[in-house]
Amino acid sequence: MRDRGIRVNPVSPGATDTPGIDTVARMLFEGPDAEQEFEDYQRSIVPMGRYGTPEEVANAVLFLASDLSSFTTGADIPVDGGINQI
Repeated sequence: MRDRGIRVNPVSPGATDTPGIDTVARMLFEGPDAEQEFEDYQRSIVPMGRYGTPEEVANAVLFLASDLSSFTTGADIPVDGGINQI
């Protein structure tokens, strides 16, 4: 990879406020309040106490795509509100 100038850096998002998060909520919780129950659960376990936004995930990708990360390779960038740090 070095000879070809390829850098590999995955982005690992946590619970992100997208339409898909409601599908996950309904898979894990039952009833009409499934989405709210899932959000409350996430708030209780994520150190930042909220969902991430698509823009926050995109900002990590933009960083990796920019010259600012030119010496970064092999780094997994968690965009998860700190859940993987505890």
